[in-house]
This record gives sequence, C-alpha cells and structure tokens, in this order.
Amino acid sequence: PKHGEYLELIGKNFKWFEENQNQDSNFLYLIGRCYQLGKGVEQSDSKAVEFYKLSAKQGNLNAQASLAWYYCYGDENRVEKNPSKGVE
Repeated sequence: PKHGEYLELIGKNFKWFEENQNQDSNFLYLIGRCYQLGKGVEQSDSKAVEFYKLSAKQGNLNAQASLAWYYCYGDENRVEKNPSKGVE
C-alpha cells in the first residue's frame, strides 16, 4: 500500500491505532500525519508535532523532516517558528 492508503486506513480506525501504536516510530509518524491532515481526527498541528517529536527521537526521517518544516514555517497560532531548531 502507498502512504496515502495507510493514512486512509489509520484515519478510519484512528482510536485503535492511537491506543495500540506501542511507541513504534512509523505508527507515531503516521498518527502525527493524521493529526496534521485531520484524517479520522480533528486537525491539530500541536498534536501532530507531539507525535512527530516522539517518532523523530527514534530516528524516523519522515518525522524529522516534518518537524523541520514546522519549525521553519510555523506560526504563533500553531507551532513556534524556530528555523535554527528546524535544521538541528
């Protein structure tokens, strides 16, 4: 399955995935994407960043890139913009 198909599946079964992700970096990243895009859950950039941080700490490159984007382009209503942190 492609990335978008995973998001659709997780979005339709979001609560189960959130409760059963067992700190797996890929699931944490995908849960963050669901929050970012509002798939199966109310859209929330702050929750997306929370899950991206958990995933990025485990070395997930997609989560690290997503966090970098937020730090480079965030705003005061969502995520604090911090370009220097975005390139860490």
